[in-house]
Amino acid sequence: MADKAKKRVQHTLKERIKEIQRNPIADNVLRYNITLIGIQNYYQYATTIYMDLTDIHYALLKATRARLSKYAKIILLSQTNDTFRRKAKGIRAQTKIYTVQSAPMLPITCVHHKNPWNFSQDICNYTEKGRAKIHREQKAIPSDVLKQVRRTFSRGRSIEYNDNRISKYIMQYGKCFVLKEEIAIDSVRCHHIVPIKLGGTDKFHNLVIIDGMVHRLVHMTNQFKIKDMLEQLSLNTKQLNKLNYLRMQAMLEPINL
Repeated sequence: MADKAKKRVQHTLKERIKEIQRNPIADNVLRYNITLIGIQNYYQYATTIYMDLTDIHYALLKATRARLSKYAKIILLSQTNDTFRRKAKGIRAQTKIYTVQSAPMLPITCVHHKNPWNFSQDICNYTEKGRAKIHREQKAIPSDVLKQVRRTFSRGRSIEYNDNRISKYIMQYGKCFVLKEEIAIDSVRCHHIVPIKLGGTDKFHNLVIIDGMVHRLVHMTNQFKIKDMLEQLSLNTKQLNKLNYLRMQAMLEPINL
């Protein structure tokens, strides 16, 4: 994992821990676990994924203890049910697990590197046909990632919105409109360019796929929080211009570095 990706994952998981602290219910623990599974599935092909997530685990350990000490109980993995132990494959039975309202939180490190299979013999840097296939494969979205995007149906939204959200994700090849980088599955946000309250619609042309942190920055008005978020994202001029385009469409002031 790149350092930037590790910071983003650490920030995302910390936000989920804060949600549990604010409202310590089983549903928020489930949301934390789903987010973590999405991160693990997305990065499982990274060679050093276990070590990378171990670093994130230690970075979050102090915050987890401080924020959940009043609301969580600590049990051993061996005391959890069979379904949870299967999800925590590879974790020792004596590992301590946080539980909130009898809902256990998955260990961050319960994932190991997975080898990508089905390498095509047609791919080759030295032939026109082989290079063309490389370019097609780079544009393609992994089927497991696309399945997760399709599963995350937004309740309370129109069918048109949900259909166009998937189409827009495919059109952008899973990349953020602002950052031009692939978005982790738990951070995918579908943004209305012109907000609904300003007369925007769920039409395809009014939707754009952006990273969760970018989405927060689009709507953010607190200058101190904006400054902190900009330091985390390290936007270049082109990325900042695209961000400001979305802010101005939402009738918010552009950000100046």
